[in-house]
Amino acid sequence: MKRLTMILTAAMLAMLMGACSDSLDPDDGDDDPVITEHFETVDNGGGAMTTTLTAPDDIWVYFRLSDSSEAEPANPADADDYDLGIQFANINLNGGVHGGGDVELLYFDDGGYEALTQAPGEGYITDVSDDDMGRAFNQGAGAGQNGGWYNYTGPPDHQLLIVENRYYVVHSVDDGYFKLRITGFASGGPGTPFELVFDWQEIDAP
Repeated sequence: MKRLTMILTAAMLAMLMGACSDSLDPDDGDDDPVITEHFETVDNGGGAMTTTLTAPDDIWVYFRLSDSSEAEPANPADADDYDLGIQFANINLNGGVHGGGDVELLYFDDGGYEALTQAPGEGYITDVSDDDMGRAFNQGAGAGQNGGWYNYTGPPDHQLLIVENRYYVVHSVDDGYFKLRITGFASGGPGTPFELVFDWQEIDAP
């Protein structure tokens, strides 16, 4: 009986130590990604997220930052359930000419994505027209930049190359603030699915 009591005590101690060890582990993220029809979002820990969009290049898909969800608005111009509408290299905000959600952004080219923890209080812009340069994501194009977040190489390769150090702060439909940078883009050509990868994280309000 004494031996059985000792064994049970040792087992309980081992369980308690395991529980304590788990509680002291750093937040390494969620092993289970959030997967919708077109988006897969991975929690990298510490609030940092990575979302991969895979979709045909001829349809619009819609994403909400606050809960990593995919929306299917019947009328995107009136919907309040998404922040970003994406079709190939085109990224619309749910604001301005593209929606009534008042979504807006700031753009930066200073390489300060990692250090940014609080959103600025002013200077935000939104979409003003439906052409390439009317989209807020395409603003601030300097020498050699054709679309804000990308460079288009033209023929014969027709590649979209991500602009180094470009990132954004998005003021969302839920009145939250998120920093976001595009880290990957790939397409097999017209009529094939494309892939867009972006890092993002909620940050403090101004």
